[in-house]
Amino acid sequence: MSTDFDVVVIGSGFGGAVVACRLAEAGSKVVVLERGKRWKREEYPSRSRSNWLWDDSRPEENHGWFDIRFFGNISTIGGAGVGGGSLHYANVSLSASPDLFESGWPSEITFGDLETNYYPKVGAMLGVQKIPEKQRSNRTKLLQDAALKAGFVSELVDLAVKFDNNYIYDAATRPDTDHSKAGLNAEGIVQGTCVHLGQCELGCPVDARNTLAFNYIPRAEKYGAEVRPLHIVWNIEPVQEGYKIHYQEIINGKLIAGQTTARIVVLSAGSIRSTEMLLRCRDKFGTLPRLSPMLGHKWSTNANYLSFAVHPNYDVYPTRGPTITAAIKFLGTDSYKGSHFVIEDGGFPDALADAPFDRAGGDAARFQVGLQFLASQKNQGTPQEPFKNLMPWFAQGRDEPIGRFSLRRQWFFFGPKVLHLSWNQHGARKVLDAIQEIHRKLARVTGSTFIFQLPDALITPHPLGGCPMGSTSNDGVVNHKGEAFGCKNLYIADGSIIPRPIGHNPSKTIAALSERIAAMIVLDGK
Repeated sequence: MSTDFDVVVIGSGFGGAVVACRLAEAGSKVVVLERGKRWKREEYPSRSRSNWLWDDSRPEENHGWFDIRFFGNISTIGGAGVGGGSLHYANVSLSASPDLFESGWPSEITFGDLETNYYPKVGAMLGVQKIPEKQRSNRTKLLQDAALKAGFVSELVDLAVKFDNNYIYDAATRPDTDHSKAGLNAEGIVQGTCVHLGQCELGCPVDARNTLAFNYIPRAEKYGAEVRPLHIVWNIEPVQEGYKIHYQEIINGKLIAGQTTARIVVLSAGSIRSTEMLLRCRDKFGTLPRLSPMLGHKWSTNANYLSFAVHPNYDVYPTRGPTITAAIKFLGTDSYKGSHFVIEDGGFPDALADAPFDRAGGDAARFQVGLQFLASQKNQGTPQEPFKNLMPWFAQGRDEPIGRFSLRRQWFFFGPKVLHLSWNQHGARKVLDAIQEIHRKLARVTGSTFIFQLPDALITPHPLGGCPMGSTSNDGVVNHKGEAFGCKNLYIADGSIIPRPIGHNPSKTIAALSERIAAMIVLDGK
């Protein structure tokens, strides 16, 4: 008996796209099963003002841009589509701080190894660069000014964005798509250059963002990888030669069952979905009974937090320019009162304040908490410049990885088993207090007359853990190679394997670890 493929990759985000690319380059027969669609530019929510949400209960009807999950006291937001989380992330590509790897990781995972061999590969593939000097947004300047007045050091961050270095942009001028320069990228795909449209999270109307759909994925396809959108995997079953993968394909508004086989499976569905899928395989279907008892453990929010401040002395224009451009880092020896975190300038698409999440109910309604404030500011502003003086101060930090996922009955002893998260704010309280304090200080030194802070972190776009790396099955689900303990040739490559919060945007570290996992698979000759 032979398998249909050498490798099945489940998911196409910063784990799946990377592994699929590198294994295809190495000559493996690879298929990528992605639950979401392959997005066309005219379908982006930034242009269509529709296609907002993925609905797990009716994916055949609603397979949109955002996947929002509600777990009681915290919600998560993810992407759905070919490119995974890169479709809606803020373009930031940061290497982790060296001190992150001093504890909590297998000894084989070191900053030196990632910095020498894998971070550079990710940066090169994503074409990262800092925002050009003549295009720095007013938000960039406000953060730099606030840092200087508060006695901190700021820096520009690397962005996976195509810029025209000759373009000069004044944030007081409304952006115009006509100024974008279109051209072929390294993979032969047409992309434009950034003209500060401010629509990053909803799909750039000129495709200036270097999402995975424009680099790793097309390169994987050049080397023979097959990408199958609208394939929802629901079970992984060992067979004699490897694994059988059961899925449902969305065809003409219906879910059609199917299956395929492979010698190797790489699960890259993200922290929430990879953890959920393996819990179902172990505890519901019984197909992977040897998975580690650590499955579901060491989950963290990466302490994502947002404050809104009104700065009457600054023309901020938060709906223009890349979502994030600069940061103040409190990491390593520069931690603040023992807490590790990063403060960033924040932007948002103006259309987000009008998105119909409030009518979606359930999980998606949770997303409306912060948007209600945006809507109130929009009503107070002028039609031309509704958010002119509003600064969203972003932050991510290292909370304690105390979250634990499990499957529980939906209604006590009755109903289907659903994903349950045991987590509370206690593990994030210290770092959130430090972040809130710094946000208030930065607002105060720049003359903010009002600041709106959420009482706690309510939503995270950077969930980490659930299938953590470890040295043995007693402290992890996968080893340093990403291979699951007790399940030969079953690998995990995504944010779920991160055993402790990174403290800032995690995409580059997820991609670098995935580069390493792919290299280990090739090195082992599998």
